[in-house]
Amino acid sequence: MTALEGYGPLILIHEGARSRIYSSVAADGVEVVIKTGDAGRLKAEHELLCTLDLAGVVRVRELIDGKALVLDRAGNDNLANWLVGRRVGVDEFLRLALQLAEIIGRVHRQGVVHLDLNPWNVLVDTELGWLTVADFAQATRSPAEARTQLRDRADRNLAYIAPEQTGRLNRGVDHRADLYALGCTFYEMLTSAPPFVSDDGLGIVHAHLAQAPRAPHEVEPGLPVELSRLVLKLLAKNPEDRYQSAEALQADL
Repeated sequence: MTALEGYGPLILIHEGARSRIYSSVAADGVEVVIKTGDAGRLKAEHELLCTLDLAGVVRVRELIDGKALVLDRAGNDNLANWLVGRRVGVDEFLRLALQLAEIIGRVHRQGVVHLDLNPWNVLVDTELGWLTVADFAQATRSPAEARTQLRDRADRNLAYIAPEQTGRLNRGVDHRADLYALGCTFYEMLTSAPPFVSDDGLGIVHAHLAQAPRAPHEVEPGLPVELSRLVLKLLAKNPEDRYQSAEALQADL
């Protein structure tokens, strides 16, 4: 795509297996992000985002001819890039983690489960320190009916999926999968890497299912043990052993 009526020049900022992301400017001067890809996925994401008008959730503007999803631009970076070469102190971590827990709590109270939380899908306003959750392409109001398709996920995203999302367990998926993904993201914020790292996607899947992550305070000895335990609780293999709500997570943070 090289042009879209009503918008300025399209600048490609990301090309993935399923979609392309462009930055542009709308006629009213607002900076936007334009996503192209499978028409069915774009339509479903547009319909879902139209039901969510929540602080901390990316805002949709329109779906053009079923082929271009236009979103208000939020932040000037994503959390994955922002974390590169950066050591996040405990105070800064708590401020950001509380924001994320609060945003996900709002989403869950609307009956929506994101199912693809990871640092690339968390946008950062580096000047104000605000976070915005984006990319609701996998999100659903019926997670138990969602079919896990690992081939539809970028290899990097496998590092943040819950065990029950791998398709290797005979159990449904619910909002607690998002809490596991938050645990993986928090782990990376504190230790500079997600809990399981491998060049082999199947190796990461196996680790989610069978390996215990190393405690964050063992990776970074200066971390409070209580904070390390909080992250490990999010990373419990069994959903019943995790935090049962984002509100409970907020309280402990």
